[in-house]
Amino acid sequence: MPWLQLLLECEEEIPYGARAFKCTDCSNSLCSFYLHPHCVRKPKETEYPFHPNHPLTTLLQMPPIDESEKLQCIACCRRIDNVFLLHCTESECSNINLDIGCVFRKPAVKYQRHDHPLVYFEKIYLHGARCSVCNLLCDENLFRCYACNFNIHPECLLKPLKIIFDDHVHPLTLTSLLIEKEEQNGYYCDNCDEITDPLADVYWCKHENCWFGAHIDCIPQERITEVVEASSPQILEENLAASLTKLMLRD
Repeated sequence: MPWLQLLLECEEEIPYGARAFKCTDCSNSLCSFYLHPHCVRKPKETEYPFHPNHPLTTLLQMPPIDESEKLQCIACCRRIDNVFLLHCTESECSNINLDIGCVFRKPAVKYQRHDHPLVYFEKIYLHGARCSVCNLLCDENLFRCYACNFNIHPECLLKPLKIIFDDHVHPLTLTSLLIEKEEQNGYYCDNCDEITDPLADVYWCKHENCWFGAHIDCIPQERITEVVEASSPQILEENLAASLTKLMLRD
């Protein structure tokens, strides 16, 4: 049973009819997690890819926290009410907690514009979560790096990185003006003459002395005459391959 090996390094079978502990409070319907009584009494540590600096310890009771604090899963941001969780015991990482459902999650895609792999979530419980590309609400059906709080819609993940637009002579590159230009107030879109959201990416001309920029939505597919560089996220989770392929074909 992979969970026993992953969390508690125990590969022994639980005999039929023997006493055991079973998970009954997990958000993941595929969970079939069982523990020997002696494994429950023996805390173990495990390496976890999304928190590489320290091992996480399997806890069967809540870690000590201030009464005013809420214990949250760093992945889905849901409040942890059940006592089974993974916790970093290092003092500087006391807020690193994972509920058992999120430990099932694996890296899903690697996006060219982000340093870390992204995990797919059906829903997160982070109030006001925004897509790192379009800056619109992004708390359902998303890819997420919770170490960086980087969230992105599947559709935005597939936006071309560099294009030729029928109304401009130079290629346009998908760009964060806030990061690249340190622009706090946004620019005026050269297509619709409305000011851009400084937190949303734009298609920007990087040709010397050219300041052309446009909202992502102001450049529809039919006005892209050439995709110079497509977004080609590396798919790490096979179960998501078909869904992403459908999105690519639709766009």
